[in-house]
Amino acid sequence: MHQIREVLRLTLGLGLTQRQTAKSLSIARGTVSDIVQRAHAGGIGWPVPAELKDNELEQLLFPGPRPGRPALPDPDFNWIHRELLTDKDVTLQLLWYEYVHPVESLCA
Repeated sequence: MHQIREVLRLTLGLGLTQRQTAKSLSIARGTVSDIVQRAHAGGIGWPVPAELKDNELEQLLFPGPRPGRPALPDPDFNWIHRELLTDKDVTLQLLWYEYVHPVESLCA
């Protein structure tokens, strides 16, 4: 995300479209859109205050995990591999769903 300032300069400062900005920086248009939306929501425009360092700007726009939602533990890839080998009805998508929604999968 070290290109946040450049994305804001190109889109907000120079008026390039998100597609043009994405192409010139070789990043996804969705990334450009996300940065611009977060900047608008956070009240950040162009020019970005000079005293705001790149890492501070990134923290303002991407503060990390939302409070109240615990971070998921790292997946156990050995267990995933065993599950895929032992049961023909288990899919990677099903295992992913159980990983993301652990409480719901226990109730089903």
